[in-house]
This record gives sequence, C-alpha cells and structure tokens, in this order.
Amino acid sequence: MAKSYLIVTDGTTKIDLLGARGWAVKSWTPEIAQPKNGGIFRSSPLVDGRRLSMRKFDNAIETLVMVISPDGQDSLIFEMQELTRLLQKATEYWQSSWQNEPVWLEAEGPCETERRYAIIIDYRINGLNNP
Repeated sequence: MAKSYLIVTDGTTKIDLLGARGWAVKSWTPEIAQPKNGGIFRSSPLVDGRRLSMRKFDNAIETLVMVISPDGQDSLIFEMQELTRLLQKATEYWQSSWQNEPVWLEAEGPCETERRYAIIIDYRINGLNNP
C-alpha cells in the first residue's frame, strides 16, 4: 500500500506531520480559498439582476488537530520546537527582507499519484495545555 504524506518544509528541514515523534495529526480540514467579500458586482437600476465585475481570492485557512502520543516528552518538545521554528520562518518570509525561503505544506494521499503543495503564510497554535 502506498504511503501518505503531510509535511511542513522549507526544502531543507522537514517535519512529517504523520510520522512525527511525540504527537500525531488527529484530523486535517483542507479548505478552498473563497472570494473576498463575495466579489464586486455591478448593479444598475436599469437592468434586472447584477453582474460580477471583479473577484479576488482570500487565503484558505486550514485546520490541523494534533494529539500527543505516549512516545515521551523529549521528542514531543523537540518536534514542537522544530515545527514552531519553521512556521515562524514562514511568516518572516512575508514580513522581512532578510528571509528569502518560503515554507510550504506537502500533501499526498495513499491513492494519489502526485503531491499537492500549499505555501504557508501565517499560523496559529492554540491549546498547548499541559504538554
């Protein structure tokens, strides 16, 4: 059976979200980028309905739920530090002039023939309760 991939990487450092030590992905909710405010429409009082004039897309916000595994606190803390460093690097790519390497997510299901890629722009980590 083919292997699944869910990796955060900058091309050098890789964090395997499916094979990490100390924690694992419980669920992942991929999203599709939605139009900002639904788009801009022209609506003349002289005609019926309205017409789409312009549409720009917002960023997709995806959610990953992680769970701690019983492999040990040292590996959990190390993997979380590495992931946090990569995610911080991702935000610095957009905010600073010195960071010139993007960070992205690679995903491939067990029956897919090609990987999917998504560049990371920002992140939030919630719920680090009692690590």
